[in-house]
Amino acid sequence: MATLTIDMDDGLTRKFDKVCRDLGLTMTSVFTMLAQRMSIEKKLPFAHDYDDFYSPENIAELESRIESVRNGTSILKEHELLGAN
Repeated sequence: MATLTIDMDDGLTRKFDKVCRDLGLTMTSVFTMLAQRMSIEKKLPFAHDYDDFYSPENIAELESRIESVRNGTSILKEHELLGAN
């Protein structure tokens, strides 16, 4: 058996622990069920939203622009955000 340490906000930990206890479970048992399900299905067992702002392409673009400003090859100016409606 392995020991797993998870860093989580104290408030979230308390809320999560209460929900687990209300369901008659422990946080450990819930994380074990999550690990088992993900290991079998090879995906998250619930829907999750994806924010395009954090896409690898957008992060690379932002880092490139920051570097250009830092090294003086670019000037800050107003522009359209990538993927904005």
